[in-house]
Amino acid sequence: MEREIKTIHDYLMAILPYQQRAFAQIHRFGFDRPALLFRGKKAKKKLRAKIADVVASNDISRQISFERERLSFLRRRLGISCSDWDIVALAQHHGIATRFLDWTSNSLTALWFALGREEDSYAETGASEVWLLETTESDFDIPEEERSPIPEKKGRRTIIFTPQLIDCRIPAQDSYLMRQVYEHVDLDKKLEIRPVDDNPTFAERIYRIKITDNNNVRSHLLNELENYRYDTSHILPDSNDSKSKSWDTIRKDCDKLVEYFK
Repeated sequence: MEREIKTIHDYLMAILPYQQRAFAQIHRFGFDRPALLFRGKKAKKKLRAKIADVVASNDISRQISFERERLSFLRRRLGISCSDWDIVALAQHHGIATRFLDWTSNSLTALWFALGREEDSYAETGASEVWLLETTESDFDIPEEERSPIPEKKGRRTIIFTPQLIDCRIPAQDSYLMRQVYEHVDLDKKLEIRPVDDNPTFAERIYRIKITDNNNVRSHLLNELENYRYDTSHILPDSNDSKSKSWDTIRKDCDKLVEYFK
């Protein structure tokens, strides 16, 4: 389904059939995880983890080495005691490209990220869309500390999980993360991260809703969202504190590592 929305009412009506089906699934199976996840993004961006575009190396072993080296760097810089999964999740939520892809169980949070303003560095601007994913129980997993969030190129699968670390952005965004893996995606047997909408695992249960690129309409939609407290101060509650500002330096240092591995 590809339906372009121009009002909040359009949006809510577009997702209603999927929500009704999700609620029926919860009632029938006692599903204790979100049966419906959302992601807002720019229309031209692929629906996959950002790391695939930041370091597009044909040498997958080198790519994995880069990710692991940067994970060690982040652990040293942050100086916190938590799992590798949570280190990468924290980096993802502060604008560093990882093999994790953000999803939310809150449809209006996804719409806010899809719209965005110039001053909202983590939101999207321009033509955009919201993707809906109907989940199954097998999509989810609980990351174990002995397993790396950066697996070798074979033998792992895409999984969805919610971070365990204490960070204000996680509950504010009703956050779930999808850990993606490298796989063969064409006849040439090239290994790469496959876009979610091109993954046979999700093909029959993923849907797109287009959002108008009319700036006046988009501005009106954002104003409507702000009336319901969907704005920077609530979705990114730490955006102005000292810890958030220190992430600017960490992101720049991570960019230097990218240049080294290219």
